Amino acid sequence: VVGADKTQAETAVRAAGLQSDIVKVESLSLFVQSLLCKIGTDAPGVIAKIGNRLRGIGLSSYRTPAKL
Repeated sequence: VVGADKTQAETAVRAAGLQSDIVKVESLSLFVQSLLCKIGTDAPGVIAKIGNRLRGIGLSSYRTPAKL
C-alpha cells in the first residue's frame, strides 16, 4: 500500500472484513505499508476488496518464496 498511513490501511482491512486473511499490517515507512496475508490468501482478491476504500492509493502484490 503506497500513499496511506498504517491507520488507513488497518481501517480498510477491517471495513472489508479481511481480519482473518491479513496477519498484520507492517509499516515500511510513513506512507508505505505491507499487508502480510495468510498462506492460501489470494492477494489480488484482497486488493479488489480494499481498493475502493483506498481510492488514489497505489496497491500491488508480490510473493516471497516459502523457503529460503
